[in-house]
Amino acid sequence: MRTAVVVPTLDEEARIGATLRAVAARGSPAALVVADCGSADGTRALARAAGADVVTGPELSCRSAALNAGAARALDADGALDALLFLHADALPPDGWDEAIADVLADPRVVGGAFDFAWDYAGTRGLPRGLLAAIEGFNRVRMRVTRCYYGDQGIFVRVDAFARAGGFPARTLLEDAGLCRRLRRLGRLRLARGRTTASPRRFLRHGVARQAMIDAAILAAAAVGLEPARLHAWYNQDKG
Repeated sequence: MRTAVVVPTLDEEARIGATLRAVAARGSPAALVVADCGSADGTRALARAAGADVVTGPELSCRSAALNAGAARALDADGALDALLFLHADALPPDGWDEAIADVLADPRVVGGAFDFAWDYAGTRGLPRGLLAAIEGFNRVRMRVTRCYYGDQGIFVRVDAFARAGGFPARTLLEDAGLCRRLRRLGRLRLARGRTTASPRRFLRHGVARQAMIDAAILAAAAVGLEPARLHAWYNQDKG
């Protein structure tokens, strides 16, 4: 199975090299695309040095636009692709990620899925570590019940299903959840074996408990129809 990997970025020079090296070392990507939303640091140069095809431009104004542009670039480069894997720049894929995706998609009823995930606990201790473990455990239950996956898990999808779904919805936040909702109308979603290793940097920067409450409030607001643009402004109000 030929799977392309698309990584959206914005000022990720501290992490993009390690992520791309892990993608190549732990599997065999048919194509590797970095979709950059206007980084002001060395992200694009490091991505190219790691062998990635980099797509950028003013139209990549948010992550959903970047993910769709990255998918289009991968499909333009290789018309024989079977699947796409969308992975955040601060998440590392599991060993054998490509074979795990192929195993899940061997079932024709399955249109896509994701991996389980674990935090990178390096440097954490005490209460923050305990709270992160609780969030990790909660999300493992949530994803199995809702079949709604997030980008730090590595969302994969058949090429034809991605086209039929219309790609990621044009929104500034929760675009991964939006794609999952679209895909659930087309077929089954399943978790593949293995776990991504995701950075908890946002939680550690803002405080684990505080960030968890913000995330929960954003999900609740989205459920009652609050506009994604307003959620995005709230989500990033003190981003640093």
